[in-house]
Amino acid sequence: MQNDLGTGGAVQISSGVERICGPGVMADLIRTHHWMSAGLGCIAEWPDALVVLINMMLANQHPMILFWGDGLTQFYNDAAIPILGPDKHPQSLGRRGDESWAEVWHVVGHQIESARQGTPIWNEDFLAPIFREGHVSDAWFTYSYSPVRDGSGQITGVLVTCLETTQSVLARQSFRAEQERLLALFQQAPAFFAVLRGPDHVYELTNPPYQRLISGRNVIGKKLRDVLPEAVEQGYEDVLNRVYRTGEPFIGNDVQFTFPAFADRPEEVRSLDFVYQPLREPDGSVSGILVLGVDTTERKRTLEALLATEKSAATVLEAISDGFHVIDNQGRFQNFNPAGRAIYESQGLDADELIGRSLHDVFPGIENSDTGRALVECLHTHQPTTVEGCYRPWNRWFSVRNYPTPDGGVATFFQDITERRQTEDQLSEQRERFEFATRAAQIGYWFCNLPFDKLDWDDTVKEHFWLPPDAKVDIELFYQRIHPDDRERTRVAIETSIATNGRYDIEYRTVSPDGACKWIRAIGRTAYNEDGSPARFDGVTQDITALKKVTEALDAERARLSAVFENVPVGLLFTLADGRIVSGNRQAERILGRSFSHEGSETYRDLHVLHADGTRVEVGDRPLTLALAEGGIHRGEYQYVRPDGSCIWVEMIGAPILDAQGKIIGAVDAFADIDVRKRAETALIRSEKLALVGRLAASISHEINNPLEAVTNLLYLIENNTKDATARNFSRTAQDELARVSHIVTHTLRFNRQTVALGEQKMSGLLESSVAIYEGRLKNSGVSLDRDYADTSRVFCSGSEIRQVFANVVGNSFDATKTGGRLVLRTRDQRHWRTGQPGVRVTIADTGHGMPEEVRRRLFEPFFTTKGDNGTGLGLWVSREIIAKHHSRMRVKSRQGDRSGTVFSIWFPLNAVAQRTPEIIEPHTHAVVHSA
Repeated sequence: MQNDLGTGGAVQISSGVERICGPGVMADLIRTHHWMSAGLGCIAEWPDALVVLINMMLANQHPMILFWGDGLTQFYNDAAIPILGPDKHPQSLGRRGDESWAEVWHVVGHQIESARQGTPIWNEDFLAPIFREGHVSDAWFTYSYSPVRDGSGQITGVLVTCLETTQSVLARQSFRAEQERLLALFQQAPAFFAVLRGPDHVYELTNPPYQRLISGRNVIGKKLRDVLPEAVEQGYEDVLNRVYRTGEPFIGNDVQFTFPAFADRPEEVRSLDFVYQPLREPDGSVSGILVLGVDTTERKRTLEALLATEKSAATVLEAISDGFHVIDNQGRFQNFNPAGRAIYESQGLDADELIGRSLHDVFPGIENSDTGRALVECLHTHQPTTVEGCYRPWNRWFSVRNYPTPDGGVATFFQDITERRQTEDQLSEQRERFEFATRAAQIGYWFCNLPFDKLDWDDTVKEHFWLPPDAKVDIELFYQRIHPDDRERTRVAIETSIATNGRYDIEYRTVSPDGACKWIRAIGRTAYNEDGSPARFDGVTQDITALKKVTEALDAERARLSAVFENVPVGLLFTLADGRIVSGNRQAERILGRSFSHEGSETYRDLHVLHADGTRVEVGDRPLTLALAEGGIHRGEYQYVRPDGSCIWVEMIGAPILDAQGKIIGAVDAFADIDVRKRAETALIRSEKLALVGRLAASISHEINNPLEAVTNLLYLIENNTKDATARNFSRTAQDELARVSHIVTHTLRFNRQTVALGEQKMSGLLESSVAIYEGRLKNSGVSLDRDYADTSRVFCSGSEIRQVFANVVGNSFDATKTGGRLVLRTRDQRHWRTGQPGVRVTIADTGHGMPEEVRRRLFEPFFTTKGDNGTGLGLWVSREIIAKHHSRMRVKSRQGDRSGTVFSIWFPLNAVAQRTPEIIEPHTHAVVHSA
């Protein structure tokens, strides 16, 4: 696809700015941006399609991004600025998309390319880590990629509409857990309750006390008449029908309900206090009934027994547990039963001494207590009174029932209920705590009939929507108070939940009239009529603004710690006090060559650690073990054997991990890969030894040259002063052999001097002088040497360094070739295949065993050798450096098996040291020289 925007002409910074319409940050930035440097030309030259798209995007309050042309030049509107953040805005305007979004391009790049090919993309809650606030963090988005076409129908870009959903994704699980906890508390309420829906009274919800009352029968989703036929038989279905029809609640006090035998429970009659409370929709219609009550059977039985006792003779009063006394019409004590005597005596009063004494005399100011006022009221009005109150002088709670007697006095039954009240106070305190927790958690409840009309919200929900407690709420106000960016997805979520009976669980922002925002999580569900039509949509809301801030802070801190742990340039292992490994970072796994399960199944003793002499390091002597046993920091350098058998040098540093009391609870072991340093030290020692040998060889060479020259001169005199043909032949042969000896001595001196003098050299001459030292070994080993020198040009180079390269390569080829094999040396004048530059190619080929892939990959690594102690691993590495310095090119081809062999091909430019761009050394996998 070609960009159809012109780039020629003079720069016109303001030309065509009137084509960009409307106010706004991005509109101003686009009008003033230097588009000539971005390659788009001035705005006046832009295609109409681009201008229309930009103006449409700038006028939209939904976050939008436009990638235009082959370069994916980026535009975006004001609503997209928060998504880019200060790390990308405003510098992303006019940049390439793959540069601006480099950290996430591997995720979305192929999707954008699909849109450019005509396939639109849509993703919901898609994870796309992006760089914001100085680091890369996980973010979730709902977005679409749409192809953009010009007037001719050609795709010229991609339009992105995007909405970030990170906060809703992160808070969803937290809010769900809170909802379940609140529901559990609701289920633990001491009273029994049930929710019946519809005119057929279908069970929607019950709690454990209700289930115990009905013997655990399975009633949810079933009609009352089908699962509780005794309620129908006893007329309670008619009562429910009346409540449902009239909307008037029914209150039942001390109602007798007969439960039939069920499972292992016999038939029984229970006394119940309950209410049938109609549940109304926002339009006032009744959609269900709340059944709420308490089982008063035991209390009823006690009251019945008490009434029976009151009507019985004095002997019966003696047996009751409640206190009892009689006061005459003058307010004087007449008699007590044993329980009453005991209560008074517990307070230091003798009941017998109270007989005949006035109530006001015994209890001055009795009217100031609830129990005293109730007794005096009964005495004056001759009406029964019942009260539960605390008599402060005794600091005891009493349940008191006063009954007028025929003679104008009062018969009083009283019971010490202090322990019961303490229990009730505890329950009340628990309820208050529950309500406080609900308020503290900012949880509110909402109810509404379907279709939506009036919404029934509690004060907390109204607070979430910035409304006063007396506000009237409808569906339009609900949507009005939701942030514009969240409004549509909230509408879709509600409609989807109602249509599919799915769970409604969403996070959105509510906006106050002055622009302040809260994050709210809403959870709800739809209730349906018998015919399947939706009837109600109820649920709860919670203010999660603070939770979101805490979650974001925790996530950021967790990400920072994880980044440090994973990216620190040393390996780290964490262990428990017993040495079990609980975690390790990537560097530890790379250095040690093993992964860690993080389950504590591996221990520190599993690591194979050796001293420099190859003996095993005992577990008790290792740094981490010493840190666990003694504390402090311990370190050492060891050889470590990986699971694959390879061995490397590592430095280990062990340090203890202490708890708040200073007790060692674990340790951390830091690993550093020092293999290269150790090998370099070894190579340095070996190099010094080789240098010493070289200097010794040079000294010996000088000593040899003097007698060698004398012997050569004598042989020359013999040849020219004798007439014996045989003697002359022997003399010439001896001179040839001595010339070879002289050549070897001279070659040895050249290597020792290591001159870097530059000059024009024939490659065939340098190659021949380098191979001369191996000729004797080649003959003795039965390896044939073929020469094919055809170079005519001279190369400007360092002759001694090129000899070193040839000697290294020839030596390696000789070592790889068996008896009967061949070495082939070729030189040719040859131009560079790509640039046509003149040069010389040198080829050194053998019919040896070839190299496997793993050896070819590491061929030019320093210290890598396949010769064990006989090799330093530096020859080819040094050769590569020399080749690179001469701006030349080396290629390696090798193959194993049948027709095996290796070819080193080196191309030199004629002026090797004057070139600027060295060629890359390329290993290959096939051989071109074979045995005959």
